[in-house]
Amino acid sequence: LYHFIFPLRAKYIKNPQPIVILSKTDMPSQFLKKVGQYPKIYRIVGSPLIPEDLRRANINSAAKVVLVASDSLATSKSPPTELLDSEMIFVYKTVKLINPDIQVILELADPKNIKYLAVAGKAYESGFDFSPAFAAGDVFTYSIIDTLTAQAYFNPHIVTIFN
Repeated sequence: LYHFIFPLRAKYIKNPQPIVILSKTDMPSQFLKKVGQYPKIYRIVGSPLIPEDLRRANINSAAKVVLVASDSLATSKSPPTELLDSEMIFVYKTVKLINPDIQVILELADPKNIKYLAVAGKAYESGFDFSPAFAAGDVFTYSIIDTLTAQAYFNPHIVTIFN
């Protein structure tokens, strides 16, 4: 998480947007100490599954939200891959219900689950890579992130394209 926040607080950014971290559990003190040196970073203890906690995090006026799967899902005793994303999909739907105009960036373990993010009545059965959410860059899968990381290592100019 620190490596995600670090570029968002680069010195060349004159007026950084607030970052709110909504977490069910306490964060390690070492992480809080590192992040505490940056301006406009707030932490709220709560669950993204509870609409009141999302409102306390001011989701109504947020421009963007990043949803990252919890580590407990990755370490649980091999549930079916379809169930790995159930919590993230539910949080996505809750966030969109509260603030329909917000841009949501979401991590999915199974690309097939992207169909649950589609607008009602508009199913995209031809594959996750043809869905509007994936094309807009709102959904990432583990395999895509791994591929992009490897490509950025061998071709540093690819980072310029994403910026």
